[in-house]
Amino acid sequence: FENGSFCQRHVRSFDLRWHDRDAYKQDQIDQRPSIARRVTPEYPIKARRMNIHGKVLVQLIVDTSGLPRDCKVVRASPQGYFEDSALTAAKKMKFIPGKLKGKTVNTLVIIPFSFSIK
Repeated sequence: FENGSFCQRHVRSFDLRWHDRDAYKQDQIDQRPSIARRVTPEYPIKARRMNIHGKVLVQLIVDTSGLPRDCKVVRASPQGYFEDSALTAAKKMKFIPGKLKGKTVNTLVIIPFSFSIK
């Protein structure tokens, strides 16, 4: 997410019909949002017991105050284990909002969450 290339590449491949009309894609703005406070998701007990690793992509809108809204899982592998934890973490994150012509704007982003037992 920090360099924006991961998010930009994946945003184009998902169905964007659900999001607000006032949210920009990252390639439409001058300054991309950045993470001000990352939240590490809890590792689900069931997945930990079964030694399951995975990845979840959460699509959200970073609003003009830097808060996440309209969080939605767009991909999870494997499905059914990590989605709730990733969504909970995404909703607690804080961002520095994106800018267009010096003005903060709502921006659509994809946040990846990886789950692995160390």
